[in-house]
Amino acid sequence: MLLDQTLELKHNFDSNGILLAFSGAISQPVLSGFAKGMEIKLANLGVETRVVRTIFEVLIEMMQNVLNYSYDSRDIGQNMFESSGIVVVGLNQEINKYFIMSGNRIAKGKKTNLTAKINNLNTLDAEALKDLYRERRRGRQDVHSRGAGLGLIDLARKSSEKLEYKFVELDHESMFFSLKVII
Repeated sequence: MLLDQTLELKHNFDSNGILLAFSGAISQPVLSGFAKGMEIKLANLGVETRVVRTIFEVLIEMMQNVLNYSYDSRDIGQNMFESSGIVVVGLNQEINKYFIMSGNRIAKGKKTNLTAKINNLNTLDAEALKDLYRERRRGRQDVHSRGAGLGLIDLARKSSEKLEYKFVELDHESMFFSLKVII
């Protein structure tokens, strides 16, 4: 980034209520450090403990999704992976609600299924989301396996609004997937 764009970036962050942002290679140590930094920042701002905990849980889930489902995820050894992505935590002062956004490159073939899952979750009320979460959790053989959609269901449960998402085509194999959760 050119130095003359630093101030512009800061103004952009400030005008959009961005409190913390990370863009680059996300790994488990980065995830832990960023989440801890966010937790400290929100606590220093006097944010209610319950809200900090919810934001923390959503942030962890979204960063894990970037880490686990990115098109460009790579093994960095010792059963650890690294994926390129972006994560943003902010406050929409107009509605006095926090937001967490993530973005990462995904395989183009995942768009249809991901769109259907999110659209379905967005039709459900809190009780139906709770029931679906319990049903999926009970139906899993291995609670640590991927693919049951528990993470997305949990994000929908914790969001005060419908999940927002967008896909942008990057090339013939991949897309950039952005997800926004409002707390």
